[in-house]
Amino acid sequence: MSNRIVDIDLDKDGEVIPQKHDKIALIDADTLIYTSCLNIQEENYIMPDDEIDELKEQGFVVDENKGIYFSIDIEEAFRRAEEKLETILEKTGCIMYELHFTGNQKNSFRYQFYKDYKANRRDFIPPAGLQQLKELFLERRNSFIHHKWEADDIVVYKKNKMPDNYILVAVDKDVLNTVEGKHFNYYESIKHNKKQKWVEVSAKQARMWPYYQCIIGDTSDNIIGPKGIGPKRALKFINEDMTEKELWAGVVKAYESKGLTEFDAIVNMNLVNMNLLADDEDGNIIIRKWYPDFDEEGNHVWK
Repeated sequence: MSNRIVDIDLDKDGEVIPQKHDKIALIDADTLIYTSCLNIQEENYIMPDDEIDELKEQGFVVDENKGIYFSIDIEEAFRRAEEKLETILEKTGCIMYELHFTGNQKNSFRYQFYKDYKANRRDFIPPAGLQQLKELFLERRNSFIHHKWEADDIVVYKKNKMPDNYILVAVDKDVLNTVEGKHFNYYESIKHNKKQKWVEVSAKQARMWPYYQCIIGDTSDNIIGPKGIGPKRALKFINEDMTEKELWAGVVKAYESKGLTEFDAIVNMNLVNMNLLADDEDGNIIIRKWYPDFDEEGNHVWK
């Protein structure tokens, strides 16, 4: 019997590079762009003869409290982001990709549901070049900017609609855990020893996730669940083996245990749920609202 020698290609992390295939990398790319800008922006002191309004008009990000403004080499930021994109494609085996970005968040439908959505970010200063870099990718690569909804909403919608066409690529657990399947998490950090990795989500996990998220809330988006009920305690109210009707009953019980109402829970469900985009009769994307309607088997029904 002869021994066969097989050549195996390894990536920069020493992991086997998968064979190329025809699935499309469906990328929630907000973090990819954000980190590319954040890591290379430079601080500059505001001098006495600098005009603040003029700096802002020129596109610089200004922090008046600290007396600094941020500048960026946008072409270098583009190169850094492209480098990350190439790594994603190499690790997933995808040749084709779609990059999805969130545009003007104030136009997002969630602000219509809840006026204090992301209110905790009002004083947040984004990195320099963020919008410019998105527009550069829109010009040069297969990219899309969304204003009526966020990038995470659209990638979940497209993955659910055509699951066999795409590999879902994101860093946000709310995106990755919402859809059944094998997805790619492109988060990496040398400081925290975190590498990009594959994530597998079962049908039961995906079904339960919005209900679980409704209980624990999302403080980064100023979505506050019942106070005092964190990730571990939430699992005392719901579990993966429940029907959606039973899951909702558990959510309501959690809210009422802290003096809140079912209405409070419905508002938060519409804020955390990533499944709100759908097709209308003409094939146009619409935004639907979640209400506690269930069929005889306990499955949620959209109306």
